[in-house]
Amino acid sequence: MKAARNIFSITVSQFLSVVLLIVVFGIVARNISVEEFGLFNYWLAIVGILSKIIDFGFNPIILRECSKDNECRESISSIFIFRLAVFIILILLTNLFLYFLNFEFITILLVNLLFINLIVSSKETNFRDLLQVFFKKDLRMHLPSLFTIIDAVLMLLLMIGLLFVENKFYFFIIVYVAASLPGFLGILVYVIKDYNFTFYFDFTKIKWYLKESLPLYGFVVVSFLFLQLDILFVDYFYGKEAVGFYSIAVRLTRPFLIVPSAIVMTVVPIFVKKIKKNISIQSELATILKSLIIISFSASVLFTFKSTFFITLIFGDGYSTASLATSILFFSLVFNFINFFLLDMLTIHNKQKFNIFYILIVSLSFSLFAFLSIPIYYIDGAALSRIIALMIGTSFLFFVLSKLHYRLWLNMGRIIPWILIVTTIGYLTKEWNIFIYIPLNLTILLAALFTLGVYNKDELSFIKSQLIKK
Repeated sequence: MKAARNIFSITVSQFLSVVLLIVVFGIVARNISVEEFGLFNYWLAIVGILSKIIDFGFNPIILRECSKDNECRESISSIFIFRLAVFIILILLTNLFLYFLNFEFITILLVNLLFINLIVSSKETNFRDLLQVFFKKDLRMHLPSLFTIIDAVLMLLLMIGLLFVENKFYFFIIVYVAASLPGFLGILVYVIKDYNFTFYFDFTKIKWYLKESLPLYGFVVVSFLFLQLDILFVDYFYGKEAVGFYSIAVRLTRPFLIVPSAIVMTVVPIFVKKIKKNISIQSELATILKSLIIISFSASVLFTFKSTFFITLIFGDGYSTASLATSILFFSLVFNFINFFLLDMLTIHNKQKFNIFYILIVSLSFSLFAFLSIPIYYIDGAALSRIIALMIGTSFLFFVLSKLHYRLWLNMGRIIPWILIVTTIGYLTKEWNIFIYIPLNLTILLAALFTLGVYNKDELSFIKSQLIKK
């Protein structure tokens, strides 16, 4: 039950958090201008890129090592302090840059608040996610998951104040950061109390982790740059208003990465132990890949045929322009899910040097297609460029892992008929009432899974064993 409970707590908490945050940004989008929404997301992307300077690619390595050795307090503490020192230097240099280039006060305030957000937010990997390694290695993510929900609820309650304040944009960016502070403090207090965490620094450990994570460091920086490239390209060609529209597409699709994230957090410790004992994970790997394809495609189809309805319901009629781009990004989740998981497979095998090749390939592919398509197809061109780049990245990862003797090419003989049935029913019912559309399509896609035998007996047995595992 431990693995199942871990996946359940992560997925449910993240799902609830995503739903609440969608409501939050629905309120925000209706109370600030498209340009202000674009400004926020533009600087969120820039600060996010800068944050990867202090990441150093430590997190996957520390999770791998802690899964082998339960005693890792000193390593986590040393990394926390090292990152904090670099963080302080980075924020000082950034403020000097903004000051000498005469940026407006609102931009300087926004950037500094977003820097603080790097420390306290559950969505950032630098500090809070590092502390959560204690819970990840023990498959005890229910407590951090609870704090994630508390963050989202608090943000929603505070954001209602937008309806009553005069300067809505200032209020929004302050609340966006402040809502995560109680959750961060809760995690910190808990690891100090339950795991005897203390602030300790050992530079010897930092040197070892730097050596191990160096290939991942470049990957982490470039991969986050890849995540933000579409925002930067759209801003370059069309400005902040277009960024505001495109950000809607990103905000509706990117949260779905909680699914592969929840699976990775759960299976990495299990896979590490099996590989250490020379136990094959081939069948489990194939089952997980199949599940990722089914989950991502189901979400894509359900959204696509009702894309305009969902966008206008949440954000208002003014954002309907983002409908097609959002649908394309939903289908890109199929490749995003696969790649997210396979990259962690490389880390498990200590082959993280290939991660940097992967991200360079997808980034260069995206840049090429973006320069060609965005000027012609507006924000839809950015979404199209992303899905093409991710497809190329998936092919590369399949090739690399095949060299590690993994058979990743799934038997699509039953998956393709399932895809055709799900797509056809979605198209035929697209004009139906939403309260009929969703339950009907969910029922049919699940029924088709079992009727067509998409999962064989061994795969169902593996899934069942993980769900009831003590």
